Amino acid sequence: YKNETEKSLNELVFLLPANLETEPNPYISKIWKSKGYYKKFDSAHTYVVGAKAYNEDLPVIYDLFPEVIQKFSLQGVLLRIPIKNLDPGQTINLEMEFLTKTPNKRGDKGYSRDVFYWSSGWHPLLLEPDKQNVIPALYEVELLVPASVVLASGADSHKEISKGGLYKKVDLKNNKPTSSLPLVAGPGLYVKEEQFAGVDIYTYYLRGHEQEAVFAAKTAANVLEYYITLFGPYQRERLSIVEGSSLEDAFSGEGLIVLPAGFYRYYNAGGPGSLDGLLSALVAKEVAKSWFDLSQEVYSENSSWIEEAIRNYVAYQYFANNNLDNIEGLVDRLSFSFNAPKTSYDFQENFEAKYLEEIFFLGADEPLTTEYSLLDYTETYDNRIKTKGFLVLTTLESLIGKEKMYELLSLISKQSKQGAIIDNIVLWQLAEDVSGISLESFFNDFIYGVAYEDLKIEKVWQIEDEHGYLIKAEIDSQEIIDWPVEILWEFADGSKRSTYANPLDKEAVISSKESLKRVTIDPQRLVLDVERLNNTYPRKTEYGLGSKYTLDSTRYSIVPFVWLNPENSVLETGTTLLFDNRFYNGYSYTQVYSPDGSYLDFNFWQRFPQGKVNFNIEAPGFDVKKIGVVFEREHKTKKDIGYTAEHNINQFNNVYSAEYLPQIDDYVLKAKINYDDLLLKGGLLNSSVEISKGGVLFSFGGRLYRPSFAYGIWQVALNAQTTVNKPLNKASTTLGYLPERSGDHAVTFLWDTSFPIAIDKEFAKMGPLFWEDAEGKIFVSAFSAWQNNESPVAHIESYLGAELVLGFNLTTHPFALSVIYAKDLFGPGKAYSAVQLSTRFYREVMGK
Repeated sequence: YKNETEKSLNELVFLLPANLETEPNPYISKIWKSKGYYKKFDSAHTYVVGAKAYNEDLPVIYDLFPEVIQKFSLQGVLLRIPIKNLDPGQTINLEMEFLTKTPNKRGDKGYSRDVFYWSSGWHPLLLEPDKQNVIPALYEVELLVPASVVLASGADSHKEISKGGLYKKVDLKNNKPTSSLPLVAGPGLYVKEEQFAGVDIYTYYLRGHEQEAVFAAKTAANVLEYYITLFGPYQRERLSIVEGSSLEDAFSGEGLIVLPAGFYRYYNAGGPGSLDGLLSALVAKEVAKSWFDLSQEVYSENSSWIEEAIRNYVAYQYFANNNLDNIEGLVDRLSFSFNAPKTSYDFQENFEAKYLEEIFFLGADEPLTTEYSLLDYTETYDNRIKTKGFLVLTTLESLIGKEKMYELLSLISKQSKQGAIIDNIVLWQLAEDVSGISLESFFNDFIYGVAYEDLKIEKVWQIEDEHGYLIKAEIDSQEIIDWPVEILWEFADGSKRSTYANPLDKEAVISSKESLKRVTIDPQRLVLDVERLNNTYPRKTEYGLGSKYTLDSTRYSIVPFVWLNPENSVLETGTTLLFDNRFYNGYSYTQVYSPDGSYLDFNFWQRFPQGKVNFNIEAPGFDVKKIGVVFEREHKTKKDIGYTAEHNINQFNNVYSAEYLPQIDDYVLKAKINYDDLLLKGGLLNSSVEISKGGVLFSFGGRLYRPSFAYGIWQVALNAQTTVNKPLNKASTTLGYLPERSGDHAVTFLWDTSFPIAIDKEFAKMGPLFWEDAEGKIFVSAFSAWQNNESPVAHIESYLGAELVLGFNLTTHPFALSVIYAKDLFGPGKAYSAVQLSTRFYREVMGK
């Protein structure tokens, strides 16, 4: 390390990120402590055995990390090493011997399927003395690993020395400073090598995924070519691309990217019916890390959005430059519709949709620069960083132009590689230097504030004369944008022309020999605009086969389907005529074919920030069977769950419904309250009241979860129901896999212990169908249903049983097949078996 500061140093400080996961979160329930871990909570830690400099042993002092985000597991996260005075300009060579333990969990700092993943932080990270940010350094590492292990890294020099024994020595060395050395290691990884412009591209993958690995490598070569043209040379000598066997999201470091399991397992990358355009953009985003690995202060999060935003922005430029949103084949479009019904073909549109649906629509927007501890909506923090930052940069492009944006990004890449911190102030200064204009209002509105636009074409006039047409478009906006925005004019003969107009001028005028077909403001969707439908006049309408997610047009779709009706457990097929106004509202008209008879179903829904209303009519033929309306509302509660800002937890979910049944001239009014305290206490409560013509049905129940043997979870559940007079629905037991009993009163008790048998595997594959895991369960149940004049004891039934849950994925759609056997404990010895579709508790609830 060379002292680039202006003062003498008497210590070096290192960050030990693994120690942030040494202790479990004491604020949450016991079962939630194991969420994401394959068995139970498994700690990570780094222990530094010793340090040397000047051929002398140096003391190592562990120190407490401040409460920046989390409030637990902070001891020993900082490491201080006293040194002799290091004057400005002097250099010190420091050697450390250390041990890092990797936790058995999903994610980029864990191991699964015997493969270890570390995006950064498996080794001590050097902090800059003044601002306490991670700074680039020259790292050289010696590792001793089992001979069967394949190791992937981002190092420039990667040498393996084996003498035929059980272990081999691996030497890793960088030729240029980096902030960290990412690493993946494990047996069973296959490797292919390609080369582009002197860069060795290594792609590591698991058995059976060669097609996807080749696609990733070829895409990376194309991305390198594109980025080198824009931002200068790739400064590493190799690029490693690794299959992340258990990762939900990609991660990257300089010289190494790890792509998520879905890339290799579900999406058929490089094959027919795949999402190749979006997958290519994912590769482009991760490769961008080698140009934009921005150092940030470890004590502040207010500039952390910048790197994520830049990498998404340059990935989109690659996506758009190569027209990757074009899906030509009908089969491919239908496959996309099935695999990702709520995903757009367009990389940029997905960012807009996620921001609008999960942040803006919920009223949960906050400035990008807000410190984590001051947030009001911590639950949207990650999404806001990932989406809004990108949209702010495209808005900046609208203001200063694409060429200036590329110039700005090149400057950011160059300065960050020289060790500069790119924070909000530096970004502001660099953007003004490059553009030559004041950006004070832009930064105050969009970065330090929560401004947004709503650009509208309100009306269009066409006046015909002997020269052609004089066309005027009336423009409206939120009056935030005060710069020219592109206007695209499309004419009847198929020609197009672009002009620019300031929305504050309220109009745009053009002359043409052809009549106007359509006009669009901001056609490239650069501005952070919260409503795209009114960007165009006349409004766009689309018709198509299969669902498609669009923000700028009304769409009517014909969607064929096959599904299992949960009410009567029968397989139904049909066709839906669907109008889906994004996530706001929609309606559908469905013809359903069922073993119980065909019927028509009309459905309308309207979503609100805290709930949803659904109106439904079900009719076999023209004889209406049911008319119903349901209102569902979520109630958030602020809770301390171990972080510096309180989290808004969806603890209460209230459902109110009304049904009218014309065929029997009866109605059902129902109110249900669900209380979810799994996160904090490990339990659930629910209660309901149901009123019909004949009487009232009351229900109350709850579930309690605790850790069990074999890394499993045991559950105790109780439900009690009682009636007043003779309601339409009787009190009934609630075990779906045993015969239902009903009466005036009913009680159900269940004790079970479930355990993972095999988690996150790939046992078998048949086309797009994957068998991935298995869970087991042993249960004891008892229940009784009786009439008013009967004894509940006389009707008690009890069963001992077992359940095997086999977990599958059909492309991106998870489901499980549950096989159940139960035997009567004290009665005549009846046995029951069932096969049914279910969910996977350990995968879908516990994140294993």
